[in-house]
Amino acid sequence: MPPCRRSHSTALYPVLLLLCLSSGILLADRLTAPAGLLHPLALALPLILLGRNRHIALALLSLVAGYLLTSLALQPAPAALQALDGEQVRLQGQVLHLERLPEGWRLVLAASHLDGLSTDPTSPASQPSRPVRLQLRVLAGPCSLLPGDRIATLARLRLPRRFGTPGAFDGPRHLAQQNIELTGIIPDSGTIVRLAQPAQATWPFAVARWRARQIDQLLTRLPPDQGALVLSLTLGEACLLSQAQRDRLARTGLSHLFAISGLHLGLVAGAVMLLVQRLYRRSTRLLLWQPAQRLVPLLSLPIVLLYLALSGASLPGWRAALMLCLGLALLWWQRTCAPILLLNLAAVLLLLANPLALFSASFQLSFAAVAALLLVLPAWHRRLAGQVLRWPALLLLTNLTASLATLPLTLAHFHWAGAAGLLTNLLALPLISFVVLPLCLLALPLLSVWPRASQTLLQGSGTLLETLLGLCDRLAQGPLAGGFFYLNPVQLAVTMALCLTLLLLLAGRWRQTPVLLALLLLLTGVAQQRPAAPVGLRLVQLSVGQGEAQLLRTPQGRNYLIDGGGLPHSDFDVGRRLLAPALARLGVRQLDAVLLTHDHPDHRDGLRHILAAFPVRAFYSPLACDDLDNQLRAAIERQGIACHQTSPGWQPFAEGIWLFTPAQQGRNLNDRSLALYARLGNDGLLLTGDLEAAGMRQLLGGPLPGPLTLLNLPHHGSRRSWPADLTWPADCRQATVSVGHHNRFGFPHTQVLQRLDRAGVHLWRTDRDGTIVATSTGQGWHIRCDWPPLRHPFPVQAFFRPGLPLARQLLY
Repeated sequence: MPPCRRSHSTALYPVLLLLCLSSGILLADRLTAPAGLLHPLALALPLILLGRNRHIALALLSLVAGYLLTSLALQPAPAALQALDGEQVRLQGQVLHLERLPEGWRLVLAASHLDGLSTDPTSPASQPSRPVRLQLRVLAGPCSLLPGDRIATLARLRLPRRFGTPGAFDGPRHLAQQNIELTGIIPDSGTIVRLAQPAQATWPFAVARWRARQIDQLLTRLPPDQGALVLSLTLGEACLLSQAQRDRLARTGLSHLFAISGLHLGLVAGAVMLLVQRLYRRSTRLLLWQPAQRLVPLLSLPIVLLYLALSGASLPGWRAALMLCLGLALLWWQRTCAPILLLNLAAVLLLLANPLALFSASFQLSFAAVAALLLVLPAWHRRLAGQVLRWPALLLLTNLTASLATLPLTLAHFHWAGAAGLLTNLLALPLISFVVLPLCLLALPLLSVWPRASQTLLQGSGTLLETLLGLCDRLAQGPLAGGFFYLNPVQLAVTMALCLTLLLLLAGRWRQTPVLLALLLLLTGVAQQRPAAPVGLRLVQLSVGQGEAQLLRTPQGRNYLIDGGGLPHSDFDVGRRLLAPALARLGVRQLDAVLLTHDHPDHRDGLRHILAAFPVRAFYSPLACDDLDNQLRAAIERQGIACHQTSPGWQPFAEGIWLFTPAQQGRNLNDRSLALYARLGNDGLLLTGDLEAAGMRQLLGGPLPGPLTLLNLPHHGSRRSWPADLTWPADCRQATVSVGHHNRFGFPHTQVLQRLDRAGVHLWRTDRDGTIVATSTGQGWHIRCDWPPLRHPFPVQAFFRPGLPLARQLLY
């Protein structure tokens, strides 16, 4: 095959495109700029001025494209849709996608009508010019729908919001990646009515409906746990995996095998090509027309793309399919290209189609692992040629390379690391790739034509998977057991530099390592520096929804966590998903004490994970340790943390901090909440837990240890916590409250808000402001909110017309 004639600079075009496109996406997500800079003419001016240098013009064009596409993707919902936030509305539309969950199910709906707001573009009263995509969760009831069905239902809608804590998962950005503008909750599927209009007869809906039927049939033939594993392995339906199964897969290092990736598409492509090649070679006419090596891959491509659609079209699957298509195009035109450039070009195409995919964990992990394998493995293929243990050595090297490449990203997204995968993958990868996965893929088409044989294959595969995971669980013990690691950005940079250095050494790139080693030493020195001494007293009111969690940092550098939040009747772990990443971002390495004001789930549940993930010196509560929640007490005992019961009345706790414990004889647990007072100079803050009227009278019945200038409202702003006979503190002009957005209790109560207005008190709310940081040097409070729950993107809509392609808009 003749080599492709091109210059070295032309070969690096995909790399340049990817770097500049990614930079534009990051700029649009992180930075703000004057709105005038978003005008197409202002953005095109640098391209006109620098058009003579094609390299600079290409870089600027990629940067501008990433910036514009991301800015458009992150635009908020129109005002007409924002007005529906928190409202229960009637809507109707077409089901686009269905997902089964361990409890309930979820659907994506293209709504054409929302409670009288017509989205028909021909209607004079319509405001949006296209159907609105909503993600609706059904809490109970069977799922009898299929993609393509038209339905009408009643749902309470919500505007996508972040929790507003540092380091937390950006849910609205994740939904924007799927073009979802609103979310909603349907209490029961009985309120869903299937309309009489027939479903659209398009091939995407036909594939989706066949996939949904296969999932239903498979779930009836396997136990729930085995069915979730088989579905995740073959069809990419990972939503049915329970949290225990996800933790098990992470603990054993096998999570990547249960996500549709290039491995799955490669096995399907290999099997299809072998079959097509055997049939192709039977025809002399075809062999005389085109050689088998050139045409067989093209004939196999439609089946590979069909499997991609059936498996949910994940980002790693798209990456593998794009690389396959690009490789086949080069093969057809008899050209050659370095595989790493194909990988870069596939990334560029994916980001142009969906720029927000750059922030997806699956996108980052997939491309990082493949790039590392392309860097390391070619050199070792030559070194191990002819060796007896070549294939086991290559398998071990592949596992090590992919683990090093994905370690920093795994820590950044999932905060988990362990060495068990290096051993378990040697056993599981061949068995799952060449035994379990082929059996499952063979069983899927047999579900309709030969149910008994299909059920036998599925049951055997499920049993084999359970046995294999049990064995891997035993291997992932002792020194190989993983754990949670919450790192700040500098520590993540150190980890990334270290992994990249090791990968270069594995690849034999000795000349590139000195620069990385110097950078690694520099970052390590920065990471080892002790955090700067705090300036004054700092209170961080963490935004954890309808719960409460506060971090108090003293001028002496001590960290105290008061409560840990929690969402009752939900499997969302506040400690794991919100508190732990926030503490790491705030520079907390250990907690001098954890204080539980009272034993209610919205204050205690998040503490279980914190006690296991962070060094904690002591635990304090107004209750005896034996009276605490069983799971919380078990976490305290498992970590060997000293547990203390606070004494009644005011007691000094630490320098500048006092605790107040009400009488513990009452039935109302809220009125037995622990209170904390901290003072510095002329400023003092009071944290009141969930105290109600009787508890507040006890607290304010005697003198406070000092002045009160910042108050955390008791019981999330309930009117029962501040009766009319209690006088508002004269010098307190700042208050905070931790509440959930549109919480069902109506907190903070209207009467409390009116009283604060009359007293001239400014109220900072976590549902509106996100995490609140209040700092004092003794001469007044400085309060800031750096993590708002809602984005405030640029007014791109002032310059771009919704519904028109970007290329046409640039012509206006």
